[in-house]
Amino acid sequence: MKYYVMALCGLALLCGFVIDNKGQEKTDYYSIKSVQFLLKEDSVGAKTGEGSKIRSRLGDKVSVALLKILSEGDLKNPQKIKMILPLIRSCFLYPNFIEIPEDKSPKVTLFLLRYLETVAVDTALKNEISETMKFVKDKAREVK
Repeated sequence: MKYYVMALCGLALLCGFVIDNKGQEKTDYYSIKSVQFLLKEDSVGAKTGEGSKIRSRLGDKVSVALLKILSEGDLKNPQKIKMILPLIRSCFLYPNFIEIPEDKSPKVTLFLLRYLETVAVDTALKNEISETMKFVKDKAREVK
């Protein structure tokens, strides 16, 4: 009987942990943890299958998360800007895989890119930002 009670307690704890973890994932409405994971993945140059899956589903949500993650100083830093442009592009690469219909429309992303374009001083960086804007707009038009 003692082992039965211990087993039930252990099972209850395990179930509670699983429920808590799933609940926690569901409450990451802005995908901050996912985008932080992608930023780390990109910083070390390692791409994973999980990262690819996350990227293909984010769409406009990536820019919402970036605005919440990065400071105003980060958004003016040319190295940070160069780091996030490929991330933004990758999140719009397959627009039909984006999960939430509203995230297929790049409103926040275009707002962020326009801001980055105004704070960027380097002409080459401004061109990269402009090319990213064009890419995102073109991909948004592909949505069925």
